[in-house]
Amino acid sequence: MKSSVNLQRLLILAACWVALLPCVAAAQGEINGRVVSDSGHPVSGASIIVRLAGPNRALRTSYTDEDGRFKAEGLAAGQYYVIVIASGYVTAEQTAEQRDETLYRPGDSVDITLYKGGVITGTVTDARGEPVVMANVRAIRVRDALGKPLLADTSSHEAQTDDRGVYRLYGLGAGSYLVAAGGAARFRTAADPYRFDAPTFHPSGTRDGAAEVRVDVGLEAKGIDVRYRGGNGYALSGTVAGLPEGATVWLTLNYSGTNVTLASATATRRDEQQSFAFYGIPEGDYTLQALGAHSGSQSSAFAQRSVSVKGADVTGLNISLIPHGSIAGRVQIEHNKSAGQECQVGTAGTTSGIALTARRDEKGPGRAQQSPTPKPTVGDRTDESGEFLLRGLEGGLYRMEVRLPSKELYVGSITFKPAAPAPASKPLDAAREGLTVKPGDRIEGVTVTLIDGAASLQGRVTAQGNSPAPTRLHLVPAERESADDVLRYAEAAVAADGTVTLTNLAPGRYHVVTRTTPSQSDAQPLRPAAWDAEGRARLRREAEAANVSLELRPCQQVRGYTIQKP
Repeated sequence: MKSSVNLQRLLILAACWVALLPCVAAAQGEINGRVVSDSGHPVSGASIIVRLAGPNRALRTSYTDEDGRFKAEGLAAGQYYVIVIASGYVTAEQTAEQRDETLYRPGDSVDITLYKGGVITGTVTDARGEPVVMANVRAIRVRDALGKPLLADTSSHEAQTDDRGVYRLYGLGAGSYLVAAGGAARFRTAADPYRFDAPTFHPSGTRDGAAEVRVDVGLEAKGIDVRYRGGNGYALSGTVAGLPEGATVWLTLNYSGTNVTLASATATRRDEQQSFAFYGIPEGDYTLQALGAHSGSQSSAFAQRSVSVKGADVTGLNISLIPHGSIAGRVQIEHNKSAGQECQVGTAGTTSGIALTARRDEKGPGRAQQSPTPKPTVGDRTDESGEFLLRGLEGGLYRMEVRLPSKELYVGSITFKPAAPAPASKPLDAAREGLTVKPGDRIEGVTVTLIDGAASLQGRVTAQGNSPAPTRLHLVPAERESADDVLRYAEAAVAADGTVTLTNLAPGRYHVVTRTTPSQSDAQPLRPAAWDAEGRARLRREAEAANVSLELRPCQQVRGYTIQKP
């Protein structure tokens, strides 16, 4: 029990470090609640992390008592994530959108249900069938509960075999895992006589021959045995440069072309650089990634390179980190003066806790060196003053997207005014042009203006005869002066039953047009058609040819709208 509590505390400390700012906030209120298991019994001793959703990212930590209750006091005004860590338990898996919407304010009471995690257990034996004692065993999650490949290895489940060669990994979320024995531990610090060996994957081979193990919450996958191959691996070492003194650098070594991490390490400072070393590395091709962060300057940087290990140690690697960029600005809300009395809205809406993302436009200009699994979007939430800071941006062209907090608002403009513009220059239209981020750039002065009085549309799209069913509905501004106003264009997916919904629409006249587009994976969302001038022009030609028009008044909610595709 003591080791699990220590792990919980380490995770809390790690969360504080990732926040890149001191864990403090102006005292104004509290969030309390209760944690229970799916059987309804209280979960005591669970670690509670309450993190502010916004640039400040202040933290409060506490533990549940015998009745499963907790209280996080001294919270500033704002919206907070509540994270629960309890040994052997998992929370219900959520999509990124669901996690983004599960936020609480001081004064809220939170009820959280935990579920008994899945288990993988088996034995590790050598070629003679003898138990392999004190070998490190870890589970690597490679697919989620629905069988979709994961973009990154987030597994932290490790254990050692006992005197019978038996291991037991518990508290696993639903999904598919690879099980590896031997090699250096990623998180455990206990003595390990096999840390310099090349790992053996279940049932008895290398990563290429590994068998996936399906795990379900609350159930046990038994007999996941490993016939240990043994054999010394090779060393891989070098130095990292590119961040000021006092920075921390995390390194991961992935099997090339996969999301499976073989080993991880933290670089240690020596003289002007930071050194690292991996041991027990089998022959093969790998991707080495370094991510650095400095708490004082709030800066971060990355680097990645391909490495091949062929029959000898690899030493003397030199890695220079490339600094990340950032985008900072504020959100403001304006009242729609033309809304009239039909809109019972005003400017009372708060600018605190509004979610924004910077999404890289893959058709933008060439990007600088990227990590093996680059983030397609980087998100943040506004603080109590409406300010935001999007950090960790790799080089490229980015588009700002806003998750609006209510149906009454729409995005009126996204502008960027450099700190030292030319005399009398107008702010740049960042919605139309995007924001080009270069390594180390700190773009400031972005203003996102929200306007109340938004309209919405709900209806059905049908196809005539043998025409393929439309998969996307587009609204194109009918006014010529709005032809290049990207924010006036709207699109949404058409469901399998033909229904479609568009919300947070700017009032005005629109042309309506449908398209049939190829299916798109969840990991690669469809690029909006209006992001470039050519796409907007093509949409306008199609919409004018279709000759279907619609006018939306402020706050109007259109229901039962029907459009037929010829």
